[in-house]
Amino acid sequence: MTDRVLVVDGDVSSLRVLEVSLRAAGFAVETATTGSEAWDKLQDDPSDLPDVVLADTELEGVDGFELCSRVRRTSGGINVPFLLMAADQSLERKIRALE
Repeated sequence: MTDRVLVVDGDVSSLRVLEVSLRAAGFAVETATTGSEAWDKLQDDPSDLPDVVLADTELEGVDGFELCSRVRRTSGGINVPFLLMAADQSLERKIRALE
């Protein structure tokens, strides 16, 4: 069974690089350019969540932090690994990501 990854990034170039790289590594990749779009995709079938979510922290609509929080509140969402990407390397951002 192929691991499924949802990649969410507002930068279309970065999104494409991640998508191509992950597909080449054997992952099934779904993409979204906004947090709201990603949330809609996750709501299509809440019982069929991806194996991992890779999301930028600064997304249009629903940011990466809120997206993670929403996923965690869904049935089975607590078990989905969530990787947050950020250009901002501040201590505050790192602490928020850990929370």
